[in-house]
Amino acid sequence: MKLKLLVTLLLTTYTLFVQAQAFKIGDNLPNYQLKSVVNYKTDSLNFKDAKGKILIIEFWATWCGACIPALQHLDEIKNKFPNDVFVVGISDDSKERLTKFLTKRVVGVPLASEADMKLNGMFAFNTVPHTIIADKNGKIIAMTSPNEVTEEKIKELIAGKTPNFKLKQEKEFDPQIDYFGVDESTDYSIIQKSSIQGFPSFSRRGSGVFKDRRISCVNLMPQSILQLAFKKSFESTIVNLPEAKKSFTPENIYCFDIIVKESDKANLYKIMQAEATKLFGLKANIEKRVVDVYVLKKVADILKESTNKDSDWSAGGGGLKSKNVEMDVLVSFIANVAGKPVVDETNLKGKYDINFDYAEEDPTSLKKALESLGLKISKEKREVEMLIIEE
Repeated sequence: MKLKLLVTLLLTTYTLFVQAQAFKIGDNLPNYQLKSVVNYKTDSLNFKDAKGKILIIEFWATWCGACIPALQHLDEIKNKFPNDVFVVGISDDSKERLTKFLTKRVVGVPLASEADMKLNGMFAFNTVPHTIIADKNGKIIAMTSPNEVTEEKIKELIAGKTPNFKLKQEKEFDPQIDYFGVDESTDYSIIQKSSIQGFPSFSRRGSGVFKDRRISCVNLMPQSILQLAFKKSFESTIVNLPEAKKSFTPENIYCFDIIVKESDKANLYKIMQAEATKLFGLKANIEKRVVDVYVLKKVADILKESTNKDSDWSAGGGGLKSKNVEMDVLVSFIANVAGKPVVDETNLKGKYDINFDYAEEDPTSLKKALESLGLKISKEKREVEMLIIEE
């Protein structure tokens, strides 16, 4: 499964505005009108349109790597039970972006744009994908994850039974909290833990006493952790693993934290490579392949080295926001957007504040954003280093 960028809040979070009267299991769905809908017979859709059918509401985003296969899975469920199941996908992506998404990914479910995110406050969640299931009478019976929606459980619902859906447990999330509980006096540490249910996926570099010698990963797959360790994007990685290990499911998601000694901080990534491959029982090698790439070059002296002490970044469908980061952050973002490896020939070796907006539905927006930074990209064929991950 293709994961999107490894970002501070990578996979994929919505900001949660919880209203006092958020819906809960057992409540009836409101008579809510989705006013900006694509892939449907009309431009709008009401939850009541699903009357007499099991309604599956899927909160997702085009920039969320785990969301896309989840949406396709629910589309398959709908196709197997066309007379009994109604699926609608809801995101904060623009209507134009959803339309463009459909040219790349074929799904047969209506997709609604809810830019104001009013529905986020109606359903208590802070990460996507997030799945709401209502029975044929419009009563909410589950707030769960899309992988919980199986053919067997749908058949039970059709038969009037109540399946056992594993509910999604949401937790209050603060990206500044150290969820590994490491003491500041720690000299060297390697921690691997199971996933934290209800949290988004993200990675973070050390700050303060751990500056340049720590990397923390929460709710990431092993191959994503290795991509981070080798500084390779998804587009520069070939994952030769069984399909069962490539799905974004709880058993394939981990938390990983590494702290190296002050004297070893120059080798942080090399040590992370060795420790991560050993812990996850995988092989990771760099091989040269001739492939189509985008070459990133500097054309004007606009980017200046950052004066910020802390390093932080996040990326998503709207663009890149960062401070005090190396160019590999921008390279990873471009690779994810362009769908190809990116070769960095800017010769920018420092750390920078890189901030710009990007609209996927506008092909020129990335070019304009890079021009504002004194950069440009061109498509070429090059021999590049690819990360090969296998058992």
